Amino acid sequence: MTVLRPAVFVGDFAGLANRLESLTIAFAVRARGGHEVLLDWPELDRLDIAETRAGTLAGWRRLLRHKLSDVDADAVLDRAARHSTVDLKVFYGDAPALDGLYRQTVARVRLARAAAHEVAAALDMNAPVVGVHVRRGDFAGADAVRYAGAGRRHVAVPMWWYLALMDRYAREYPGVRFFVSMNGRLADVPALAARGDVFTLEGRGSPARRPGHEADVHPADDLFALACCSVILATPMSSFSHWAANVLGPPSAAIIPAEGATAAAPGFRCLRLAGQRLRAWNRASKAEEAASEAVLPAPSRPAVDWLRNGSNSA
Repeated sequence: MTVLRPAVFVGDFAGLANRLESLTIAFAVRARGGHEVLLDWPELDRLDIAETRAGTLAGWRRLLRHKLSDVDADAVLDRAARHSTVDLKVFYGDAPALDGLYRQTVARVRLARAAAHEVAAALDMNAPVVGVHVRRGDFAGADAVRYAGAGRRHVAVPMWWYLALMDRYAREYPGVRFFVSMNGRLADVPALAARGDVFTLEGRGSPARRPGHEADVHPADDLFALACCSVILATPMSSFSHWAANVLGPPSAAIIPAEGATAAAPGFRCLRLAGQRLRAWNRASKAEEAASEAVLPAPSRPAVDWLRNGSNSA
């Protein structure tokens, strides 16, 4: 008689970085019930996530699955672990057990060897680089004349803010280059595409299945490349910005718009939240009382050795 191994399944229910964040919850269930972690992600062609297996749930298992969608206490994880099939559809969670598992879960996430060497080669240059994460799709407000993100979700950073900060970096750090990471196509943003100091990864499109996540660049490559930058002009509330700045690679300075910033006064704030979970990033992103800062963090050459060493951190 074949004994069915329990499984916690993480499908393509959200963007890549949100699903990466959800892995801590999946491994918390595994720690309690011995479940295998089963992933159905389109990006696995470029990712290597240890102690997981690619696959889908059989139809009969879908009928019996326990859907896990809110993890606000350790008891929720205990109850989920009693089920043989757990379908995980959440990436937030306040259960205390998750904090202790975060770093060891993150350590399992790597870019596949060939992909890591390709990204490292593309970023290896003798010039300071500032990462620029442009999030569109379901992030609205790219044309707003005033940035208003406090207390709101999915607010796009206006293009005038990116351009103002890029111009300032170009003046203060001659020779700086800007690595643009974005969903969509760089060609659709002429103000960026026309700049001679901008570059992106080339040669491999996105396998994303979800509307609003299509891109010219594979999201796994884009994420790890962005994580090589010591300074990132980031998108508040974006888990992609969070994972690049605070989770993967060396810690980065994440620069976000100050609340109420305008083209005439494009203020900014600098967040440094290395090793913290997504909830900390989102809380800091929505802070209303934080004032604009004056001094830009100095950019450095991209850090690529961690990629070549097969690691996910410096």
